[in-house]
Amino acid sequence: MFSLFVYNSVTSSSHKPWMNILKNSTAYVIEQDRTVNQEFDTIKKQLVLYFSVQDVDGEYPIDVLMIAKYLERIGDHTVNIAKWVLFSITGNLDGEA
Repeated sequence: MFSLFVYNSVTSSSHKPWMNILKNSTAYVIEQDRTVNQEFDTIKKQLVLYFSVQDVDGEYPIDVLMIAKYLERIGDHTVNIAKWVLFSITGNLDGEA
């Protein structure tokens, strides 16, 4: 008969690798947010240059800026979710075990 101790031991040991994968994935998400923020800053600078060089209708560049900002905010929300995943794994707000 399969004892409860053996069941708990097996599920606990198989659970740890998945938790490590989640921790590594959340760390990657948090790191990539810097890249997203840098890309947003680049787009802003390019749009300023675009406005200064050409006489253009302002609607298109503003739309591009808003889309870039929305994508940047999605990245921020993703980081927030990643931090909550780390908290659910570690029980600490800083993500350390």
